[in-house]
Amino acid sequence: MREITYTGRRKMHGNNTLVVASTSGITQGISMSVGARMVDAGLLEKYLPELRTLFPSIFDPKTPKNRRYEIFLDKGFVGAEKHFPGSTVRNPKKRSKYRELTADEERGNLAVSKIRIKVEHRIGRLKRYQSISGKFRDPANEFNKNIRVVAGIENLRVVWKLGLISHLFPAAMAA
Repeated sequence: MREITYTGRRKMHGNNTLVVASTSGITQGISMSVGARMVDAGLLEKYLPELRTLFPSIFDPKTPKNRRYEIFLDKGFVGAEKHFPGSTVRNPKKRSKYRELTADEERGNLAVSKIRIKVEHRIGRLKRYQSISGKFRDPANEFNKNIRVVAGIENLRVVWKLGLISHLFPAAMAA
């Protein structure tokens, strides 16, 4: 188990989890955690069947252009476009060792980053909880339950902040 979670690049043990979030800040889905050795693209390929059941329309190539979702991924998911035929996938462009990015590519990266930062903030809020970011001493399968509970708490906070559940607690909203 230890050799699966150890990542030589960071010289530490950890987990890798795929988080799907909307731009409003609500976590839509969380994959099962795997050892830190698995790269992002490998994790995506492993959990494609689960994603297909959660979000079937993003995989349907017959989806009309005006109804397609835009999927914003980071640089760890290069080549993921082939998995989402019913969506528009936007990745930032990587600079080559031999060629700098053009001004258009940099502007495109900036546009992608402005949207992706909302998801990165969501992941950062999840990591504020000690049970996710600290040393985890329970059995490994308990971590998946933990991260889902924390995501549920954070979703409740976001929904409350957006005022989407104020009708459930009118007295608390008036205070």
